[in-house]
Amino acid sequence: MSDSVFKDVESAPPIQVFQLTKLFLDSTDPNKVNLGVGAYRTEEGKPWVLPVVRAAELQMASDETLNHEYLPVAGLPDFRTAATRILLGQGHKVLAEGKVESFQALGGTGALRLGAAFLKNVMKFSTVYISDPTWENHRGVFQAAGFNDIKLYRYWDNETRGLNFAGMCEDLSNAPANAVVILHGVAHNPTGIDPTREQWRQIAQICKEKNLFVFVDCAYQGFASGSLEEDAWASRYLADQDIDMFVAQSFSKNFGLYNERVGNLVVISKDPKKLTEIRSQMEIQIRVVWSNPPNHGARIVTTVLNNTAFFEEWKGQILTMANRIKKMRQELLDNLKKLGTPGNWDHITKQIGMFSYTGLTEKQVEYLKSKSIYLLSSGRISMCGLTSKNVAYVAKTMDEAIRAYPTLNFSAHAGEPGPGDESFSFVEFARQKLNPPEQGYNVVKTSVIIDGALEREMGENEFKLKDTESSESFIKIKMLGVLSSTSTPEAESKQCVTLDEEAEDGENVDLGEVQNILSIDTQAGTLRTSVKTFKTRSIQTVASDKVEPDTYKNRAIPARFEGTMMTPVYFDGIMITPEKLDVMLTEASKKGDNFSLPIKLQGGMLSTAFKAMSQTDKGDEPVPVKFHGKLQGLLEPNKDGQSVPVTFDGNMRKLE
Repeated sequence: MSDSVFKDVESAPPIQVFQLTKLFLDSTDPNKVNLGVGAYRTEEGKPWVLPVVRAAELQMASDETLNHEYLPVAGLPDFRTAATRILLGQGHKVLAEGKVESFQALGGTGALRLGAAFLKNVMKFSTVYISDPTWENHRGVFQAAGFNDIKLYRYWDNETRGLNFAGMCEDLSNAPANAVVILHGVAHNPTGIDPTREQWRQIAQICKEKNLFVFVDCAYQGFASGSLEEDAWASRYLADQDIDMFVAQSFSKNFGLYNERVGNLVVISKDPKKLTEIRSQMEIQIRVVWSNPPNHGARIVTTVLNNTAFFEEWKGQILTMANRIKKMRQELLDNLKKLGTPGNWDHITKQIGMFSYTGLTEKQVEYLKSKSIYLLSSGRISMCGLTSKNVAYVAKTMDEAIRAYPTLNFSAHAGEPGPGDESFSFVEFARQKLNPPEQGYNVVKTSVIIDGALEREMGENEFKLKDTESSESFIKIKMLGVLSSTSTPEAESKQCVTLDEEAEDGENVDLGEVQNILSIDTQAGTLRTSVKTFKTRSIQTVASDKVEPDTYKNRAIPARFEGTMMTPVYFDGIMITPEKLDVMLTEASKKGDNFSLPIKLQGGMLSTAFKAMSQTDKGDEPVPVKFHGKLQGLLEPNKDGQSVPVTFDGNMRKLE
């Protein structure tokens, strides 16, 4: 048999949210919880068909005037009118001025896809800005429509677990004219964090001044507060700004019509005379995608919105769903506080809508999944999956995950690391590690001894000492040696790793022993408050026969640094604390091993020390030095990204 034409087709990565649902359904664990899918669930964890939807369907079933003929290409007229009225409010000025047109679509996704196709094919736009993070399908929809320049604007602030408004405004202010900007109308997915009304006003002003095309995704009207009017405020305000814009509406959530795919694309034009042309072009886009919209779901929505009794009943049922979600937020927070879970979790109740962006790391998420609690790897959870029966179990498992795989925030000021609003993440801390702000940063301070030799890196003919008081690096100097410390008071001083090429390359370090110690002792991420203070140290020496005394004045000076090593508590998966150094050397001492950590340092102050110690009459005097370096030998020696950045502050003197 000949090869299939499909022989080179590879499997695409699974769609995460639907994969989670499959894992949940396949699980036999009685405690299993699905926090992935964005669909409302009752207190019993069951799907809920809204009573008003059932009533509308019964009425439709008995209406013999209904048939299954094609709808207009733009969709059911009564549906489009009613949906647009719910979004903008009765009597909004753009409705009164005839500046609005709408098109029935296949859910909110279809409305986005239709709008994206129009903007690309008709308007020739190619750049779109989406929030970071955003609903994962935003990128895919615009890529499929042909947008080749998809950019991010900052949104989530991981430290405050809130909105990075300054970053958002800066990014939008730098966007080019005619770029499309996707804004979440209410209940931002996945974060659950919305701008305040004043912030919305500033966002609108930026978009107007920069001539950005606003495309609002409004998928959760009613779900955030329980009020249709409250949740439509941002969309209505933007529509009031005399700008051209699109709004994608979805009725999947607030009607529970997930599989009916009921959506609406609202088009607002500053020039009402252009709506006829816009409609003609939009219908061409519809024709080549789904040709004609489905009737049943749109007919349900129309029946409810145009019947006063049904409409009031529906608003009450929206409020029921919104209130249950709020209740679950509070119960989850209360349980975490009761457990004393590390960190501040108030953002759970500050967020709104269906989802909460918890801030859980991928390792913590994997732990929850191992306990049959299914959620996205980003840490986003659907609050609808929580019930009063499972919320305690979820909170307990979250607590276990956070303690097993802790994360640290580093205070902007010196002190102990810990969570809070006045802190910044390790990533930001690491970014500033070799360029600390004036106010300092959080470090662990360790008393250390470094024995080694100051060496110049230039050739002998290039070596020139200049008569200067400046600490500027007038010659490039490095120090090769070992850093050592031990808490065993009776431990004898041991010979250090000798200063030869092998020591520089880290080959004298038993990496297997290091990794073994790292695997059984203090784990990465341990809070500083949970490790003991380290105050003892050992004095170790450099083998004198490895240094050429007749040439050290201009080649190498054996030297000892005594002072403080300041290092991040957590860096690149490795915990470097005073206790860590203590444990590593103590274990080696018990086995009779000669163990030390190789270092390689260089900096301007080392040049000053080299100059001072090169002068015979000053060589015995301590030289104050402060320099940055990298601690190596914990993983792969001398490999970029595998070293720990450190700052040393102390005195250096010549070794006899």
